[in-house]
Amino acid sequence: MKRLLISCFSLGLLIILFLSSCVDEVKDDTEPFITIVGSNPAYIRLNSAFRDSGIIVTDNYGVFKMWIDTSELNTREAGRYKIYYFAEDFNNNVAKAERTVIVRIEGSNLTGEWQGERISPYPSGLVVPFVDSLYDPGIRHIYFKQIGGLYPSIIKADLLGSLGDTLAIRKQIVSITDTSTTYFSASGTIAHNGKSFQLFYHLITETTTSLDTSATSQLIYHK
Repeated sequence: MKRLLISCFSLGLLIILFLSSCVDEVKDDTEPFITIVGSNPAYIRLNSAFRDSGIIVTDNYGVFKMWIDTSELNTREAGRYKIYYFAEDFNNNVAKAERTVIVRIEGSNLTGEWQGERISPYPSGLVVPFVDSLYDPGIRHIYFKQIGGLYPSIIKADLLGSLGDTLAIRKQIVSITDTSTTYFSASGTIAHNGKSFQLFYHLITETTTSLDTSATSQLIYHK
């Protein structure tokens, strides 16, 4: 009987030691999981505030702390930027995720008057200064009211590219008569500071017998 009691005691001690060793060997080396909420990439207008839509963090043993690094973001200059999210659990496992933020030029950045000069016929013709104003600027487009001071026609210009720094004016009719039709087309690049750009354009007159370039001009926008 004594031997049996010793055996039972020894067996119990072995079980306790075994369970203790199992607990000691459990090690958490899995970092937290970060889910970015909202758009990625995210687009914001030049010179506007960035409002972070946040993240969701999960971990099998719990999250100790989270933080965000926005040191690269510059909302005053058009460009592509990164912001970084970090999360650390109670076992010092750190996770990292990133969101791309694209600061772009939009129509509302380009309000005011357009001042420039027109040379017609190009390149040796008379230089004529002009002022043109914008009409109903949208997110990805603007309208000229009287392009180059030549025609009282509303011309749509599209802000292209992820930064909105490329301006394109597709072929559009600005004047039509019984004998001829005048088209307008152009392309140009906006400066990344959103304050100025140059635009070279052509006015093309089509008749039943010919296709003539009637004017070539340069637009310079001043904030």
